[in-house]
Amino acid sequence: MPRGGKRPGAGAPRGNTNAIKTGRYSKRFMAVAKGLASVPEVNAFILDYRKRQLRQERKAARIAFKSLLNLLIDMPEEARKNNPTVAYVEDLLAKLEKKMKNGEQSVGGASIKHR
Repeated sequence: MPRGGKRPGAGAPRGNTNAIKTGRYSKRFMAVAKGLASVPEVNAFILDYRKRQLRQERKAARIAFKSLLNLLIDMPEEARKNNPTVAYVEDLLAKLEKKMKNGEQSVGGASIKHR
């Protein structure tokens, strides 16, 4: 009984459609997705869905930013001095604030500008 590996005949049999479950590596799934994306109504729906998703991500980032800022503001001065965690949080808040001012959102490791 084959158990995978680099041997000849190892792995899934030809024509196996298990990849369709996730669609990540399926050529058939990608072909169908490209065909659907060529339909203007479906393409508009996909773009609208992605815009809503990005809006929710930005809202979550703003809530996290405000929460971290409130924690930092409420922290006693003695606890803030020479605290590496506070320095890290302040640096993170500065970066988040800069991204928010520039309208940037980090998505999947890539930085995207929203207009």
